[in-house]
Amino acid sequence: MQYVEFLTDLEEEIHSFKPVLAFFYREESELCRVLYKKVARVARKYRRIRSYVVDLEKHPTAAGEFLAYSVPTLILFYRGKPIYMRRDDIDLPELEQRLQQLSAL
Repeated sequence: MQYVEFLTDLEEEIHSFKPVLAFFYREESELCRVLYKKVARVARKYRRIRSYVVDLEKHPTAAGEFLAYSVPTLILFYRGKPIYMRRDDIDLPELEQRLQQLSAL
């Protein structure tokens, strides 16, 4: 997963019609740190899907722009639109199933 330096880079990827996975977190959250490692492990299996990490401390406007008001928040985009969103309780088997479906398109 790639850390977002500039939100415009993430926005460009989302609107490029490629599948994009975005993980929004705060470094001080233990839950975020634990889930990040697990989500990254799942995302590595699907190279066709671009995966990004957004630190909401560095990019506070991203919370409002992407409706990531609680952390962690995970959003899967396809063709410029969010198609899957989870907050707090990220179901890893469900995420893997959705990534698998998207990578087959």
